[in-house]
Amino acid sequence: MAKVYFRGRSGLRFESVSNWLICMSSIQNLQQLREFLTVYNTLTERCFSSCIRDYNSNVLNKDEEGCVSKCIEKQMLVNRRFMIVFAEQAPKVLFKQGQESPKLTNNKMNVISEHGFRQDGRRSSQIRNINTRLGLNKSAEGSSYIEHGNTKVLCAVYGPYEGKASRRVEDRCVINCQYSMTTFSGLERKKRPRGDRKSTEMARLLEKAFESVVITESFPRSQIDIFCEVIQSDGSNLAACVNAASLALADAGIPMKGLASAVTCGVIEGNPVVDLASREENDLMPRITLATICGRDEVVLVELQNRLHVDHLPTVMETAKATCADVYECLQVVVQQHLRACAPIVGN
Repeated sequence: MAKVYFRGRSGLRFESVSNWLICMSSIQNLQQLREFLTVYNTLTERCFSSCIRDYNSNVLNKDEEGCVSKCIEKQMLVNRRFMIVFAEQAPKVLFKQGQESPKLTNNKMNVISEHGFRQDGRRSSQIRNINTRLGLNKSAEGSSYIEHGNTKVLCAVYGPYEGKASRRVEDRCVINCQYSMTTFSGLERKKRPRGDRKSTEMARLLEKAFESVVITESFPRSQIDIFCEVIQSDGSNLAACVNAASLALADAGIPMKGLASAVTCGVIEGNPVVDLASREENDLMPRITLATICGRDEVVLVELQNRLHVDHLPTVMETAKATCADVYECLQVVVQQHLRACAPIVGN
């Protein structure tokens, strides 16, 4: 009589279903044994590190025995509490009724809580604290240091000076920008601080923005260099670089149409969220980086990442413009205080 073979997922052949079930049960037993040994080894190492103090004897004393008992009991209570909380919260998070896409739901839950607060305690329309300093680099014509929350940017401006003949323009000056990030600025160390595709794209966006801000006709056949270095990255890097470069140009005394202020605005289910942090920036959320002059409607920079529905665009643009006006007020106060500290001002 011919034998009938059964093939499992692993590709192995079994003479019957019962043999396959026996094999699967043995695999499950091995997994359970592996999990038990992992927990046991972790508990043993933790209790040994916290309880063993006397290495002159191979027998535990009374204090060590009591400490080991308390350590084991504490670990068991913690594991039991974890299982209870997981059994209560997992169905609520994974199987909410009336939600078709759990990915979008988890995305919203990670950014905005059910009470309307973000992870750092801000509302969706609140920006992070802004701290600035001007004139740090004495060798540059103008320099600035800005902090948008935990995003920290150092900027230096050199020029105007007579640049290379290949880049000279007869009727205006050329804006040259360089964007770079320190290797330790983010959670993952970068192999190269500059020269990659993203850094080059950021530099080109900064150049196009400040070509519209600086009165380039005042310096024909010249060049202005703007160097932006992201020391610590925590989201909204491009907006922070625009604000830092605007302050550095003001410190250098270069004539501009006005201070440029920028902000990064994201969209969650049609609701705008301003001044995004790194934990809020993900591959699914559409976000816009907008820069205006003097907080008005004169836009000098717009960068869109990910797809945004056209119906949400007017709301996001209005919210970003209003936030740029708030950022501009902060930058304006900083420049006025710096001018009062550097030179006497007659009048107001």
